[in-house]
Amino acid sequence: MSSLQASTSILGVRKAKHLLRRSCFQYSKAVLEQFALLTPEQALAQLTVEPTVFWEDPYDMKVNVQTGVSDDFWIHTPNTVPSDFPYGQFRKRGILSGWWWYNAYKQNNLKHKLIFFLHTTFTVSKDNGVGKSSYFYDYLKLLDFYAFGNIKTLAKKISYDNGMLNYLDNTTNNKNNPNENYAREFLELFTILKGPQIGEGNYTNYTETDIQTTAKVFSGIKMKPNRDVIDPDTEFRWVMQKLLNTIRIPKHLVVHLILKQFLGSLVKQASNKN
Repeated sequence: MSSLQASTSILGVRKAKHLLRRSCFQYSKAVLEQFALLTPEQALAQLTVEPTVFWEDPYDMKVNVQTGVSDDFWIHTPNTVPSDFPYGQFRKRGILSGWWWYNAYKQNNLKHKLIFFLHTTFTVSKDNGVGKSSYFYDYLKLLDFYAFGNIKTLAKKISYDNGMLNYLDNTTNNKNNPNENYAREFLELFTILKGPQIGEGNYTNYTETDIQTTAKVFSGIKMKPNRDVIDPDTEFRWVMQKLLNTIRIPKHLVVHLILKQFLGSLVKQASNKN
């Protein structure tokens, strides 16, 4: 089978329209006419330029009747923690959503479409389980950071995200009473995917036993509500809480290899008697 040949001719209106519909949320007639005169390479280069942040930081201007003042730039107010802003969290999450969409609609850029795609896979609900508005902000920033990056690394980082830990119930997960919700989503959606069911509790790529073991591993990941830890890779203030204990997993389990790659030396091979 011969390899595909790169197209070097200009896109034209039909192909430019097709590309813009799939790579950004809106475009004007002037943008369409501009892209129609570009080659595919030129168009892709323009679509993947790091986007401009037109609205730099979310701002809540409403005065709280409880405090008598507005919370202003509550995400980045110095010497504060999320618990210092207990009021208007529903409104603040709405402001964050508007902040993100405003920046996405102000320009034609592939990154925002990729962030939205990642959100449909690494999903949290803005108003149903993500927790504090600052956790939702950290979640959006994490997707933004890895939109052009490595999805394997994102799957690892999202496992330490306050919003994700809240949304998929890992906050109620402990080794004596495991909550399997996050472990199931991690294997089925975030990493190796669910294959055809070939036996009771066996989904080809993993088993129910793998899910149960993974849940016990993730029981050691705890929230950092104050966002007082800096992730050295992203320089974000978020959870990045390490596992509390070394976990031993029987080598024959599929999940041993998967979690070994994600969590490194924290995962040890159990002896045969275990």
